[in-house]
Amino acid sequence: MSDSAGFRVANDDCLVRMIEQARQKVVMIAPGLTQRVAEALRDRAAALGANAVTVITDVSEIPYRIGFGEPAGLSTLRRAANSGAFALHDRPGLRLGMLVSDGSLLVFSPTPQAIENQPEAATGAPNALLVSLDEPGAEQALLSVAEATPREVGARPADEVSVRRVEKALEENPPKQFDVTRTEWVFNSVIEFVEFEFKGSELPRKRATLPPDLLNLTGDRAVKNLISATFRLLEGDSSPVRDGIEALKSRKKQLADRFLVSLPGHGAVIRRAAKKRFLDEFAAFERDVDGLKQQLRSDLEATMQTNVDQVVKALLPGVVERPPERYLDLGCTVTISSAPRLIERDLRDAFGSIDELLHRFRVELRFKGVTYESLHDPEFRRIAAERLPDIEVLHEEHEAARTRSPGTNP
Repeated sequence: MSDSAGFRVANDDCLVRMIEQARQKVVMIAPGLTQRVAEALRDRAAALGANAVTVITDVSEIPYRIGFGEPAGLSTLRRAANSGAFALHDRPGLRLGMLVSDGSLLVFSPTPQAIENQPEAATGAPNALLVSLDEPGAEQALLSVAEATPREVGARPADEVSVRRVEKALEENPPKQFDVTRTEWVFNSVIEFVEFEFKGSELPRKRATLPPDLLNLTGDRAVKNLISATFRLLEGDSSPVRDGIEALKSRKKQLADRFLVSLPGHGAVIRRAAKKRFLDEFAAFERDVDGLKQQLRSDLEATMQTNVDQVVKALLPGVVERPPERYLDLGCTVTISSAPRLIERDLRDAFGSIDELLHRFRVELRFKGVTYESLHDPEFRRIAAERLPDIEVLHEEHEAARTRSPGTNP
């Protein structure tokens, strides 16, 4: 390699660059790897041959929950090793980072990303030492060390069954996103609170309230009843929109019953292992709600105009004969030609805008983490045990140092 020896910032960019520059041999030792680094190892093995790359890692859940790597990186390593791309070795408890690339050796401190971000080269905060040996025979000596490393450090081959077991555990209880777990006491709950609502489904039953000074202009009870009846937003006991709304209400209940569990006194929760499947079905449900909303818009526009026309016709004689005082106070000239426009303005105000009405027709989904206090509350744990009998442990926890921004005091 052309890089001179010295302190380095070892992040994914640095590791991938060294791997890609190798022309003879690569040995990667780390507790866990990101997908990007794992893919670089796979591709280099394809270019150099199966015996040119060796990977030693800790095949267990802990490194990935701490953030030393990504579950997708472990899967990439397993698939590559299974295809014969390179040898994958398991060293339980490994926390050292080392990369051999031809005649260069990089010894680095792996970054637990659940606690802090990977270092950036621009920060000048080194976490690695690069050793480049250019003396005659030194490169061969280094390669000899690299070849002996699997026997000394990673003596146990990583079997596919063990790797798949870890992959399954990480899939069923995924590590939290690293940027939300940086706390003084890190814990990883297997459940989350969920607020799932379908709003606006009552729109078909909505009635607009007619201004009293207009309704009282006629003493004809039949006319009053007509006005009351026609002032519903959607007419009839059945319509495609109303039937569609009822179908969506039923689907919403089915989704909640399938994926959510009610904890009395606390709210609904979801198993994090089921969250992805729930989100996939929720996305389809939300699309159908949006599609029905467009149909609802057309129905509302047509029904609103029909109702306005009917009510204007019923009220017009009384308004012309006895104009409401507020019309006169505003200086309005109430005639047989102007009165329909004044009445329609009042009716439109009573209905409200279609955009405002449709804004209420929507689904809302919010996830909230279970607090540390709740997970240690005996009553919460009792209720959770009753409602979630298949879950033996609600969370995992370990201590972690709070990160601080560069330049701040400890």
